[in-house]
Amino acid sequence: MDAHIYVVKKWIVDILKTHSIISIKGELLPFIVKKQMCEQKFNLTHDANSNQNQNCATEPAITKCFISLAPETSFGLRINTLQSFYQANQQIYNVFETVTNMPVSCLITKTCDVRSTQMAKTTVGEQSVIQEKTSINKSTIGASCKINSKVRLSDSILMDNVVIEKNVIIENSIICDKTVVNSGSVLRNCLVGFNYIIPMGSKNESSNLTNLNNFMPI
Repeated sequence: MDAHIYVVKKWIVDILKTHSIISIKGELLPFIVKKQMCEQKFNLTHDANSNQNQNCATEPAITKCFISLAPETSFGLRINTLQSFYQANQQIYNVFETVTNMPVSCLITKTCDVRSTQMAKTTVGEQSVIQEKTSINKSTIGASCKINSKVRLSDSILMDNVVIEKNVIIENSIICDKTVVNSGSVLRNCLVGFNYIIPMGSKNESSNLTNLNNFMPI
């Protein structure tokens, strides 16, 4: 989902109610920026609709539109595709110390249980359990996941409540919530939808696996 947050006065909301503006980013913001130097805000509301809001007279006379500039040390990415979602998760590990002034060890939560000694550049969420004899590299593991022994996981994302049984190989894949990957399975370059069950011993490459449209429930 591509989301934006706007903080506005109530009289801006009144304009949206009384005028046929269908896009805040494409129509309302340019309109306010263009009119922000009007001497009276009544002129702005009058241009949008001939019906003046009764509360307009109590508002400041000058209309102002502000933006917030993030510090140079900030980190941000536009995430509106699966590829950018994956890249953002990969980048978090690299910039975590610079942005937060905290060690990368904090990306492995205190409530998780990690018994593997072969894990590099990986984040682990709350209450997740990773058994011994697993190899995990450059991956993001969500909350309440369970990864059994003899699993090889690399360049992948596991969302919350994912279960990975024994002897599984997962490479360059995104596994959505509540998925179960049964033992002996191989997933390479795959997208696995919400609450999906991978059969035992199955081999999948460059595949979208889902129950109907259950990729990411919103």
